[in-house]
Amino acid sequence: TMDGGEVLPMVKSKGAKLRLSPEALARVETASSLTKETVKPGKAERLAKIPTAALQRKTVSSVRRLMHRLSEATTPLEFDTLHQQLKEVLKKQCVELGPKLQRLKDDVQQLLQLHERRIDIMREAQEARGEEKSNEPSSVTTA
Repeated sequence: TMDGGEVLPMVKSKGAKLRLSPEALARVETASSLTKETVKPGKAERLAKIPTAALQRKTVSSVRRLMHRLSEATTPLEFDTLHQQLKEVLKKQCVELGPKLQRLKDDVQQLLQLHERRIDIMREAQEARGEEKSNEPSSVTTA
């Protein structure tokens, strides 16, 4: 109690009990409400941008699955379509991939180099078949 027999409110601070004046109590309450209103939303936004480990694993897994499908492509059209999808996924999911992004980009580049020659041979074979068909005389005769 201070002068006049007035009882001041008790505030617990890390195990200690403190008596605060009404002005000090008002400052504590104001700081507490400001913390809840301003600091936490900003923190939530920052945390939302940081990928969780589970989300990162899931995203990496989906990219690896696309890479596997790309490596098993049987036609140049399928290869080109999957390659385009893979580029779009890497671009859209760059935040979720976090530090794994560069490693995945390197792996995709390696995969493309590995399968590029195979796809080029397929394209040449398709073009050759297309030329053969156009050079053949038509077996259908009109009477």
